[in-house]
Amino acid sequence: MNRYAYVAHFTRTAEVWVVNSVPDLVAITGGGRYREGANVTLDSTPREGVEFLGWQMPDGTVVPGPSLTVPAAGKTFVTPLWRLKGSEGYRDWISNRFSLSLQTTNDDPDNDGTPNILEYVGGTNPAFPDRAQLVHANSCILQGTQESGFLIDLNLRGNDPILRYTLQLSSDLQNWESVPLSRTATGWNIGESWLEIQSEALGDGGIWRVQVCDLRGTPHHFARLVVRFGE
Repeated sequence: MNRYAYVAHFTRTAEVWVVNSVPDLVAITGGGRYREGANVTLDSTPREGVEFLGWQMPDGTVVPGPSLTVPAAGKTFVTPLWRLKGSEGYRDWISNRFSLSLQTTNDDPDNDGTPNILEYVGGTNPAFPDRAQLVHANSCILQGTQESGFLIDLNLRGNDPILRYTLQLSSDLQNWESVPLSRTATGWNIGESWLEIQSEALGDGGIWRVQVCDLRGTPHHFARLVVRFGE
């Protein structure tokens, strides 16, 4: 009688994951599942206008540099840290709040659902819970006429040159039309004839109230704001 012995070889796997990343600002490569004990390298590529600070490890320590090599063991979660450049930008704004000076743009220390970057854009307090939204909707009347439209009311930061704003409009929540908003010497500009825009500075902190009247007369109106950094 023949006897056979079978030997099974099992490879243990481990995971290295990047959490709280924002691909539009910093592209991260290297996370995933690996053979346990393998050296895993994470690489970061920040976009223009973004400064990469390092990697926060599970124990809270921060490892500086654009790349990080860690051994794969169990499950490891790494947080990339970054901030916006600019003398009048996010870095100066957050550094004036001592208790928050180490916060990144995607943190939400007051747990109000609005990350620091949107608090910065809208001029709200990142340390005080505030459910105020960046975009408000109402009705409007075209100046000098009785023509009515859909009013989009926004608070926007106008003194940071790396911020880019795009207003997106839709009548069905499926098809969106993108219209850029740009800062001028005296206010704001929007490059569509069927949109009327008004703006006023809210004090001297760089925040503007920008109102856009959509005159297309569609039965349903929806609006959202896209904020980007750099070109």
